[in-house]
Amino acid sequence: MRNAELRAPQCLRKTDVAFLVPARPLILACVVWLVGATAIHAQAVSATEYELKAAMIHQFLSFVEWPEDVLAPDTHDSITVCVLGDDPFGSILDDLAEKQTVGGRPVSIRRGAELQVLGFCHAVFISSSERRRVAELLDALSNVTVLTVGDMDGFANDGGMIGLTSEDNKIHFAVNIDAVAASNLTVSSRLLRLATIVRRGSAGAR
Repeated sequence: MRNAELRAPQCLRKTDVAFLVPARPLILACVVWLVGATAIHAQAVSATEYELKAAMIHQFLSFVEWPEDVLAPDTHDSITVCVLGDDPFGSILDDLAEKQTVGGRPVSIRRGAELQVLGFCHAVFISSSERRRVAELLDALSNVTVLTVGDMDGFANDGGMIGLTSEDNKIHFAVNIDAVAASNLTVSSRLLRLATIVRRGSAGAR
């Protein structure tokens, strides 16, 4: 996969917290650059945490390749991102999808409480509201070529592909490379170098 060289924007300092919401485009530019670090500062407030997580999810799409029968190359077919369960992002994902393409492809957002309602998705964010049935959901998605992302504790260890965690006012991410391989997806080595790598055999893995 060809990825454009990332250049560091002029990012906000911690002392600029009061200006985070008005400066949203700059925040997102910083996240695109800061995804080059394994931990990203969440700037203390919940709304900003999900702005950062949404931007990370959007950026992850640039580092994933789907098989040609799922997402044909040299086309402008859209990439569909689904939110399963309660949506913690509000309109943030929609705003990103409206303003930014991924490899020249538009991004569409769907939401639903059940997989059957969502229909086909290239990526699914499984909300923490689905914690009690996450094993069931991951099992249902295990034979489907779809990127699974979540931010509940142990998501990647439990078989999810990318797990986002918040700790010490930072956002970390882990990639379960066995779950990725089982779904016939390819994740760029550039992203893997920045992630915590887990496998199905990790502690707590299925």
